[in-house]
Amino acid sequence: MSRSKASRAQENMYFVPAASGRARGQYNTCVACRIDRPVSRADLVRRVSEVVSAHPMLGSGFFLEEDGLHTASLGIDYEDCVQIISDWREVKWDCEFDPETPPLFRIYIIDELVVGEGVYLIFVVDHILVDAIAATMFMQSIVSGLPGMTKGPGPLYTPYGEYVAEEMGYLGSDEYAQDAEYWRGPLTTYNKLDLPVLRSDNGAPDASDCAVWMLSEEEDQGLHRYARRLSIPPAVCYLGVIFKALAESLKAKDVAVLLAYANRPSLVSASALGITLNSLLLPVEDVGARSLDEVVESLEVAFFSAMERGRFPISDAKQMAARPLPDIVVNILPSNTTDLKDFAGDYKEFPFFDDKPKNAMTIYVYPEPCASIRVVASGLDDFSIIQSLLDSVKKFVHQLGAERIPS
Repeated sequence: MSRSKASRAQENMYFVPAASGRARGQYNTCVACRIDRPVSRADLVRRVSEVVSAHPMLGSGFFLEEDGLHTASLGIDYEDCVQIISDWREVKWDCEFDPETPPLFRIYIIDELVVGEGVYLIFVVDHILVDAIAATMFMQSIVSGLPGMTKGPGPLYTPYGEYVAEEMGYLGSDEYAQDAEYWRGPLTTYNKLDLPVLRSDNGAPDASDCAVWMLSEEEDQGLHRYARRLSIPPAVCYLGVIFKALAESLKAKDVAVLLAYANRPSLVSASALGITLNSLLLPVEDVGARSLDEVVESLEVAFFSAMERGRFPISDAKQMAARPLPDIVVNILPSNTTDLKDFAGDYKEFPFFDDKPKNAMTIYVYPEPCASIRVVASGLDDFSIIQSLLDSVKKFVHQLGAERIPS
């Protein structure tokens, strides 16, 4: 590794996609955090225990394992767990829990890896029911409190983490080739239900049920340049783009919209789209009036706030049932929360409504390792909404690609 690359690598955290768990129905992300100096195992165990014991999201169901040995138990639900191991190759993806109540996520903390002039702490996140954003922010809270950490881990800015991945033997491996084929292969690769696939540049859509749009490599780089400029994870920036695009697509539609984030209903508003993450509310008019920077930064605040207070909010079922049935249900599934074949049969099943919504859209947001969105729709009377959404995303992404980071 050249000195310039090593210096740049020292200041950042990297994502490395992991395909091995996906085949088993789980979703794994490897994250490398730049740390100021090597950390002892005792300090790491202490810090993990501190974060977990003070964290409302984890306190009721958590246990800590060190090298596979049960060392601490907080609660009996076992919703989440952290395991400290010595070698990333020792990670066991098979779920050892009751399949009816799997853990929300498991974090494997791996010993330091020295890359060039940098020292990194390696995490592997097995996020079964939550997205990598939430798990990553939990890890950031661990790393930022380690002894000797002065400014915490750097921003997430590259989808492949090539420097760390090279040391791990990931780049050039058969696994990497399979990932590349899976993510950047023909669009039919995504079409798990044999539905018609709509490319956003093929003109007006017909009565398709599935639309897929994927960033080009140049557009993907533009998104990550933008994330570096704001020092905000690319996944959060990409969600901001999606929210802005939704606001623009629906602002002229006189429709009642339910927006759900990761299957968690957040708001039904009369003739307006609202985005609620924890206590943050961004009405459609507000989203349209704010700059993309402001929307993205507000989302980051909301994510951190949600991580501090506990889970993302779930609206009261009785209150939801009392509201009129929305015209459109929009469900945003971030990162590798699920795959098309696993969720498409249930994406319009919202238990707090007596009747199914007439129109439903599920937007699958995949920021890593190759940014893409997939829209699955059911019974839409106006398919121009999908086309408008895709066009709006494309416009915002092109704007990001045209930006340059000040030297």
